[in-house]
Amino acid sequence: MFGCFLRLKINLIKNLFLSLKKEPPIKIGLISFAVASFLIGGYLLFLRGFIYLKSIPGIGDFLIEKLLGVFFMALFLMLIFSNVIVSFSTLYSSDEVHFLMSLPIAYRRIFSLRFIETLIYSSWAFIFLSIPLLVSFGTIMQAGLYFYILIVPLIIAFLLIPSGLGNLITMVLARFISLKKGVVLLIAFLVVLIPTLVVFSGLLHIGRFEETDTFGLINQILRGLRFSYSPILPSYWLTEGVLAFAKNNLRTGFFHLLVLLSNSLLICQICLFVANRVYYPGWALFKGSNITKRYRAGSGALKILEPIFRLLNPQIRALLTKDIKVFMRDPTQWVQFTIFFGLLAIYISNLRNLSYDVAPEASKVLISFLNLVATGFVLSSLTTRFVFPLISLEGKRFWIVGLAPISVDSIMMEKLWLSTIGCMVITESLMAFSNIMLRASPLIYVVTSGTVFLMSLSLSGLSVGLGTIYPNFKEDNPARIVSGLGGTLNIILSMMYIGTIIAIEALPLHFYMEGKPGRYINRAEVMVLILSVIVLSLSTFIVPLRLGRRVLKGMEF
Repeated sequence: MFGCFLRLKINLIKNLFLSLKKEPPIKIGLISFAVASFLIGGYLLFLRGFIYLKSIPGIGDFLIEKLLGVFFMALFLMLIFSNVIVSFSTLYSSDEVHFLMSLPIAYRRIFSLRFIETLIYSSWAFIFLSIPLLVSFGTIMQAGLYFYILIVPLIIAFLLIPSGLGNLITMVLARFISLKKGVVLLIAFLVVLIPTLVVFSGLLHIGRFEETDTFGLINQILRGLRFSYSPILPSYWLTEGVLAFAKNNLRTGFFHLLVLLSNSLLICQICLFVANRVYYPGWALFKGSNITKRYRAGSGALKILEPIFRLLNPQIRALLTKDIKVFMRDPTQWVQFTIFFGLLAIYISNLRNLSYDVAPEASKVLISFLNLVATGFVLSSLTTRFVFPLISLEGKRFWIVGLAPISVDSIMMEKLWLSTIGCMVITESLMAFSNIMLRASPLIYVVTSGTVFLMSLSLSGLSVGLGTIYPNFKEDNPARIVSGLGGTLNIILSMMYIGTIIAIEALPLHFYMEGKPGRYINRAEVMVLILSVIVLSLSTFIVPLRLGRRVLKGMEF
């Protein structure tokens, strides 16, 4: 029986690729171009960074190794949390699980099937991001072909560990906490977040830099990063394995590969052992406690917004209320939203601990734009995760909305402005907080605030538009909706847009703050660049919405 369901999943994947033949060639070409552009652009960006670090005399290679360790450490923590979120949906709340539990299949086999699905949904983004990073690293290290072959099992073995830990946390909490989904996920959130913050604080609270010597400054930073070099961490084994294979040290590389493989197999075995004993009781407890709660009409947090809602027509007010309640009642939504922007806020609040507020003005420009890049990439991830599925989450009942006395434009505009306003409130607050902590100049305030405004507007329009063009009304799991071709295209185009905007703005402003505005660019060219940013943002905002509106109007209900 287990083999039948495994073959079913494989056939579904095959049919997905076969269905691409029915898609318009322009759609396939656009997606292929976007994917290729992201991979090539990421490769060139990482390669440029590695070349710069390697050029630092005496410590270039050392810095590259340490930064790889920090990168994999951060991804390891995020993968654990991602697996906790995804596993709750795949192991407990999925309709497919309810069907499988009624069949004569061992619980550990059901868990194995869902574990594979959880691993794919939670880790595909890591693999996609790692490809340009590792290829560029292999290029700078002049690694042979075997390096690119051997890092594949290295990464797979690494991914199994956070996936196993995330599934274990979910199963244990679901088994012993007879409460609703929200409380279970909140506790899981704290279980992962608390050690993450403890580790993260090791980087942020390393003290204000008093060193004037560059090597002393670097040494002080590395002392703050020493938590990521612990030999007991899987990220350390992955880093050492990648470095060993790149340096043609096969013996050390295979040693760390076997360490990762043995620990991943151990984690998988522990998961199967635990699943055989607590998976079904936890599922039954979850189903038994998942009782719909009754709310008194007119109560709740939305009552605060009632005076504003009264200004809207009844149809828009009803849709707006529904979308806000769906978001607030689904912890898988707001918990992820909180952790990404929460960690960013913690970093920004510690900018003065890093002495960035007393840095030269040109350096503040660089730091402000790095913060802007971080905010933009987090925003692109979250608009893809939350805004893109909004139309699809109407589900098979979308025909009710389609036949309601409300126009197609109103449906799209409601979702657009809800996401845009929400994004603007958070991102503008973060950028204002960042500029205050940096004691940035008024010009930096205006540029960064204006850029964040355009990003929030453009990325929301892009996500709503593409979510309407590529809807999936058969799926109720946002993670699966985003994992499709439309979601992949959305995140790629979002990142390309952010990269282009930053590239246009950063360098001219850097020269201007250095007092060299005429070195590479004059004022007329600055105006042209500003106009380019506005035109690009408006195009990213308008074009997907118009295409989505055309698709939505063509739907039959």
